[in-house]
Amino acid sequence: VLISKALTFTSGRKIEAANLLGIGRNTIARKISELGLSFDKK
Repeated sequence: VLISKALTFTSGRKIEAANLLGIGRNTIARKISELGLSFDKK
């Protein structure tokens, strides 16, 4: 849920979302894949 909200808040920018959550860009990419999340940039 937090990753999804962070992606929405940052308009899908993974690096910004990772910084917001205090995790690395590779970690957020892995978590998105593990959780099966998809986010379309708008």
